[in-house]
Amino acid sequence: MVTFIFAQIFGIFGMLANCLSFQQKTERATIFYQMLAGAMFLVNFLLLGAFVGMMLNLLSVVRALVFIYRDKTRANHPIWMLIFIASYIACYVLSFAVFKTPATPKNLIVEALPVIAMTVVTVSFRMRSAKKIRMFGLVNSPLWLTYDVFNFTIGGIIGETINIISIIIGIFRYDTKSKVK
Repeated sequence: MVTFIFAQIFGIFGMLANCLSFQQKTERATIFYQMLAGAMFLVNFLLLGAFVGMMLNLLSVVRALVFIYRDKTRANHPIWMLIFIASYIACYVLSFAVFKTPATPKNLIVEALPVIAMTVVTVSFRMRSAKKIRMFGLVNSPLWLTYDVFNFTIGGIIGETINIISIIIGIFRYDTKSKVK
């Protein structure tokens, strides 16, 4: 029970960092807060035994560092996107092969959802636009929300619900022009 409580605490901190990410004006700040959220959710999923979520969040921290330091890492080179997408797929395979997640039809689908979500976010980071990151977030968050429900991470469930709302608010704040002058 203590492990479950600690897992939820890390999930709540991850949720807060992720929500803050969509309220940032710059793409670098957006990615930084998403990196912080990834670190918190890494621990959250580890403690819950949701290993594909854990591995993908570890990769999200690495991915964020690559994109924050894009000039030094040449993050816009297509090879990075291919490396990350291949790594996400490897996490999917490892969850069944190494961590022994039962390969039931439900698990095959549920474990694929965050892999798809991570791929969407990685593509959005290459666009160098907070607006596009927010738009792709509208695809990413519902996929993670479904995974969170199946793994019962309270911070994840609340967080992705709030993220969807936060993304919409960010779109209205920064991405739409006021029609009233």
